[in-house]
Amino acid sequence: MRQVLQNPRLYNASKTMLHGLISVDCASDPKLVKLRIGVSNVDYVFLYDYVFPGYLAYGIIAITSDYFGQFFYVEVPAEARSEERTLVKDIEFYRSDDFKISFSGLGPVTRLLSTALWAAYRLAPQVPLQLYKALAIRVIQAYIDENPLPI
Repeated sequence: MRQVLQNPRLYNASKTMLHGLISVDCASDPKLVKLRIGVSNVDYVFLYDYVFPGYLAYGIIAITSDYFGQFFYVEVPAEARSEERTLVKDIEFYRSDDFKISFSGLGPVTRLLSTALWAAYRLAPQVPLQLYKALAIRVIQAYIDENPLPI
């Protein structure tokens, strides 16, 4: 089965900065090291291609923000070359200036969906942020699974 969401990419990654200290918890679980990594991005642009089966619809999902701050919670195996996976457990947001999720490709339908998500962000910011969170965890976890961390 072909995936609907394809080819994730991040632009302006060179403007990414660590935010605060990286916290490390080795005591709560002897097999895992729990990391909390704060990251901030200026002029954040995250793109996905979407293609529905049979090319019924296709286009780009663009996630943008003027300043985007996130905390990543990652569990890393305590032993080097362990059989356990590195897992992205959660993402928390501490700042999201002018956050937008927009769609292209279907004319009025995507404009309507983009406007609805913009309005949702203005009324209840957690709705589009949770959509982004699901997409971001999926991409980061797939990247870590394909390119193991050199630990």
